[in-house]
Amino acid sequence: MSFWMRVFGTREQCPSATELMHVCLHQGVEVQSEVLGDDRDWEQVTLRLPGAAEGVMVERVGGGELGAEEVREEIRPVVESFEGREGPGIAEVLDRIRNSQQLFIIGLPAATPQRSPLRRLAAALASHLARSTEGIYQIPDKGFFNPDGELLVPDQEDVG
Repeated sequence: MSFWMRVFGTREQCPSATELMHVCLHQGVEVQSEVLGDDRDWEQVTLRLPGAAEGVMVERVGGGELGAEEVREEIRPVVESFEGREGPGIAEVLDRIRNSQQLFIIGLPAATPQRSPLRRLAAALASHLARSTEGIYQIPDKGFFNPDGELLVPDQEDVG
């Protein structure tokens, strides 16, 4: 997986794997899923177009005491990258990142074209996960976005 997005969720409740499949269907794309864990407490969900070898991989970090430590480790470099930055939206983004209860990393294969159904699915999943966990999402080299896709803070090269 080469292209990725990160969702910083401030709620502990995790959307089900079935819910993620419904997001895909709502986008008009039928997918096959592979779930590591169970429907409500999953660690990883891979969503593939029928017959495809690779697809959108969603990894969940968080949940429980061990998960909380993992989340803190993951967000530390992101928070540090904001040191010295000022501007609109930074306080809100930092607040959401610091209060993250779980993270979702959405990965795509390296050769995924810009205008492919998988990119559209990844964006829809990021938005859905951010909305359902009261969070925000990050697209590297672009920035941090609210669940509606509005840019809150542009990215910098050194951000996590």
